[in-house]
Amino acid sequence: MNDARDAPRRDFVAVFDADGVFLRTTQPANFLENRYGLTPERSAAFYKAMVPCLTGDADMAALLPDFLREWKSPESVDEFLEGAFGSGTEIVPEVADVVADLRTQGVICCLATNQDKRRMAYLERMNLRTHFDAVFVSCEMGVKKPDLAFYEKVGERFAGRTLAFWDDRSENVIAANKSGWTSFEFTGVASLRGDLARLMTGRGRGS
Repeated sequence: MNDARDAPRRDFVAVFDADGVFLRTTQPANFLENRYGLTPERSAAFYKAMVPCLTGDADMAALLPDFLREWKSPESVDEFLEGAFGSGTEIVPEVADVVADLRTQGVICCLATNQDKRRMAYLERMNLRTHFDAVFVSCEMGVKKPDLAFYEKVGERFAGRTLAFWDDRSENVIAANKSGWTSFEFTGVASLRGDLARLMTGRGRGS
């Protein structure tokens, strides 16, 4: 007769990052430089200006016209958004399989991601929300990772539960640990499966 203590744990909430974990990009890292002939400094200025969009404090569509004029691009805002976000992102099937398997076992699975509302609208085309029990998006929450308030807001939804978190950015993992989560730096599907195996046998410890 099996001891109940040997049964796998399923009382935790599994929380996954989007980009770099559940999603992967097929666009080159220097997409803007290649498409618009920008220097790294000019593309960095664009990305810096977009940071408030991640918390819903600014709208990318309102900021883009000035940049497009500066870059001497004939594109409209809609054309830019379609080119930047309309393709080049896909769900990682092996991670999706892990999430689906966990949900089948009764484990609550969530997505926790930094996104602005314009890119999120394109990701919605991929039916992201159907893969999870809950989705937490920075632009909808008014706060982004690695701000501790992000983790606090997610934690409020699951008070008293262990939150296990996978992210590919160390600063987000560190912040989650400070918030009392059990967190792991994602390096691939094999490590994810190993983390889960240890977690479900009560031996899992985060980064």
